[in-house]
Amino acid sequence: MRLLAQIKLIMDSGYETKAQWVSLPLTEQEVADIFPAIIQVLDLDGDIDICYNDQTFYEINNIANRINLQEDKHGALIVQAAFRSYDISDALAALENDDFQVLTDVESHETLGRAYVDAGYIDIPEHLIHYINTDSIGYDLCLSGEWIIYEIENIAISWNL
Repeated sequence: MRLLAQIKLIMDSGYETKAQWVSLPLTEQEVADIFPAIIQVLDLDGDIDICYNDQTFYEINNIANRINLQEDKHGALIVQAAFRSYDISDALAALENDDFQVLTDVESHETLGRAYVDAGYIDIPEHLIHYINTDSIGYDLCLSGEWIIYEIENIAISWNL
């Protein structure tokens, strides 16, 4: 298991209350050992890019485990994008059921529109391809909520939620 993040927790050992950094992801046994002592999540540092204030420790560790299961960095980015955009349970369900599509090398409406056309989502005759406004296509896809661009990762994802 690779180290993805450090999480700072306020823990109560019964004798004292102190802040402690814990490495994620943790195994089920490790979670069971420390979970009763956790009072609050203070900070999150590492490869996991989520808003930890809205998540419980258990959910954050679950996210770390889901990311850790991904075979490549691209898969891990998809998982993180899901958790930033949707409720944990919806995101997990979409990921487990492969209910999403991904377009790579997307950094703008124009590149989303071009990737969308190149992927064959719109059937355009070859002799007309130069007349198509891919910027408008990408803009409309984002405006409708059908696709979301994650500029940091340079990907666009359509969630079938």
